[in-house]
Amino acid sequence: MSIAKSGLSTPRQDLQGVFNQGLLDFTPACTQVLRPFGVDRSSGTLEVIPLEVLAESPTNLQRNKDGSFQNVGRGRSSISYALQAYGIEENYDDEDRAEYEDLFQYESNIAQRIQAIVLRDQERRFAAIMNTTDYADGTRGHTAANKWSDPVNGDPAFDVKKGIQNRYDKTGLMMNTLVCDWATIWDLQNNNNLWKNYKYTNTISGEPNLALIAQAVGIPSIIPMGGRVNTAKEGQTATLGKLSVVSGTGAFLCRRATTDSIDDPAWGRCLYSTRYGGVMTVDQYRKDGIEADIYRAKQKVQEKVLWAELGYLIQTVA
Repeated sequence: MSIAKSGLSTPRQDLQGVFNQGLLDFTPACTQVLRPFGVDRSSGTLEVIPLEVLAESPTNLQRNKDGSFQNVGRGRSSISYALQAYGIEENYDDEDRAEYEDLFQYESNIAQRIQAIVLRDQERRFAAIMNTTDYADGTRGHTAANKWSDPVNGDPAFDVKKGIQNRYDKTGLMMNTLVCDWATIWDLQNNNNLWKNYKYTNTISGEPNLALIAQAVGIPSIIPMGGRVNTAKEGQTATLGKLSVVSGTGAFLCRRATTDSIDDPAWGRCLYSTRYGGVMTVDQYRKDGIEADIYRAKQKVQEKVLWAELGYLIQTVA
């Protein structure tokens, strides 16, 4: 039986620091859209301000005869959560170490690879929470009148404005983020209606300028997600599928937090355990029985929707 030298694994902050975005074929969107928020228990409740309180306007704010003023009289809402541990391990065999450690940074390569795998799993969970019936057509969403992939008839600015207006009418809050995959961003870049008022050209070329595209669409920021994920088991022929919003045919509007305060109204947060090492950690421990060091990327998190009302799905954009 393999026995670890220590009962505790050794956190490897140095390995976390070498993470190379180039190992991924996508930009991790989860923690950009769901701003991380630390909790000190694995499960419990979050106390948040109800959206209706933010829009509260009592009819008379005049001072009372006893010197007091009107009390809003509304409490906070409790939202339950439950974190789940996710992770993956890879062996660094002593024989491999002897053969490769002078040739390249084998430890760093392992750390980057296992972090990328865990991030893909998180992105897949993140995409899933956008694909629920909460955002069905006519509920908190609509189907684009014309696909954005149609450069002549597609009108993404109209669809985004319609979604923002819908959520503003319902919540009094403005959406500030559009989430879509890279294929949709390329469609936006080549859309004639989006660029017809820009001087000299109907489209823009070269590498997509997200800030410029967001300005043209009418949203403060665009966050891309997507890439590919191998769904085949080990040893089988690779089967690459999309890792994106509604299989690449939808675009998601939401309001994301811009501060660390839980009172900052937002569609959701990435809740993580402050007692489990943060959003992502890399540990190392020894197994003498197999003559190998074990490297482990792990997280204990929940991708939690706090206010479903602050999300809106535009369907069939491609």
